[in-house]
Parts: sequence; structure tokens; C-alpha cells
Amino acid sequence: MAANLIDTDPGADMLLTPCDAGRILGLTPEAVRALNNKGRLPALKTVSGRRLFRRADVDRLAAERAEAAAMRAQHAVAVSDAAASSS
Repeated sequence: MAANLIDTDPGADMLLTPCDAGRILGLTPEAVRALNNKGRLPALKTVSGRRLFRRADVDRLAAERAEAAAMRAQHAVAVSDAAASSS
């Protein structure tokens, strides 16, 4: 049972630069920094002030963004179908 409490994904703690995180998210490094500034994507800061992002946090946000995009697309189809049936 204790094994379920341990994160066994070795890549989950991998640290990514804003550029690397942006590639995964389909965003610019500036947009990744903005997400961090807004509190949507946590980051670690190095002594020199560089932001590094945990791979697990980036993957979580990517999944949230994909789900939101799917919901928007589904809603757009429903609205389009409703408009077509009312005409």
C-alpha cells in the first residue's frame, strides 16, 4: 500500500526551462513566465533568479489546457448544431 504513495515517475521531478515548458504547452517562454506570475504554473527560482518548472506541473497544466480546449470545441459544435436546427 505504501508503494502507491510514492511517486515512481522519475521524470516528474525533472526541471524545465521556460523554453522547454513552452514547447510542451505550445506557448512562448514569455507566456510561460506570465502563467507563473499569475500563479497558474509554480516555479522554482535559482539563486540567479532563473525560473525552473517541474515536469509534473507542466504536464498537469498541459492536460488542463487540453481538456479546456476539448470542452470549448464541444460547446462550439453544440451551439452550431442548435443554430442550424433553429433556422
